[in-house]
Amino acid sequence: MKRLACLAVLCGTAFAATPALAATASSPDSVSASGVEAAPPNDPRLRRMLLLVADKRFTVLICDPGQVHRSTHPKARQACDTLAAVDGAPGRLKQSGTIMCTMESDPVPVSAIGTWDGRLSMHMRTYGNRCELGVSTGPVFDF
Repeated sequence: MKRLACLAVLCGTAFAATPALAATASSPDSVSASGVEAAPPNDPRLRRMLLLVADKRFTVLICDPGQVHRSTHPKARQACDTLAAVDGAPGRLKQSGTIMCTMESDPVPVSAIGTWDGRLSMHMRTYGNRCELGVSTGPVFDF
């Protein structure tokens, strides 16, 4: 529970610190400090995730229409497409391809929290090793 509370605080801090996310919600035509139209926080088009790997690395993934370039995720477009295929639910991502991973035990905990089409999306899981993480989640946690 403590980990989830920390994740929520980090999520709020990261979203508030991102200029495209910091626009006011006074009207659908609100504009951020960067001059880019920003959607209100309760807009059903919002698709934003804070992704953490092993409590050491994190990135902000913004998949809002026309805002992918504002992400700090290095493979934002691919990660957004991958999440779109599972309706923004990282827990529904399945192993892809025929890549086989070793049975090496090197646990990698990951967390995701955000909003997808106006719905809260949260995911926490520990993968057996980095190979299993990559095969299971594709570009989503590849940062």
